[in-house]
Amino acid sequence: MDTSETYIKMRLAAIPDLGMGTPPNLPLGNDGPAWVDYCVFIDRHGNYYYSRINMQPIGEVVLSTTMLERQDQLQEMLYTPQPQGYGYDKLISLKMFEWATEYNEHYQCRGYKEYPNSLKSMEQLWLAFLFAEKYGKYWDGSDWVLKK
Repeated sequence: MDTSETYIKMRLAAIPDLGMGTPPNLPLGNDGPAWVDYCVFIDRHGNYYYSRINMQPIGEVVLSTTMLERQDQLQEMLYTPQPQGYGYDKLISLKMFEWATEYNEHYQCRGYKEYPNSLKSMEQLWLAFLFAEKYGKYWDGSDWVLKK
């Protein structure tokens, strides 16, 4: 699971389009959620969240928590599985691979260094693919912008 600063930045910038995500199902144990680092925690279902929880009053925790989707959750946002299911994952991956290759060449030729070469994890790559497919936007290194 990607909990890097880049993925968190990408996900926070996606809030206007994707929303905050599923609210966390807390607590994970008797002593609360399991913390990955200062701002990232895991709920009882294994979902990752970003929050500045340590700097806010207890009553505001859920309202300011943003889900950090895994690769499979991002794929589900984009496609509905077919009942047969045969080859479903391969078709999704093939389409994403074609997209990454096409856009890599397109944006490299135009001098964009942030897209998609700087995407270092599958979560970052799938989030960028989701935005390209659903919203026609790309990640410019600081925000989601409409494709030129």
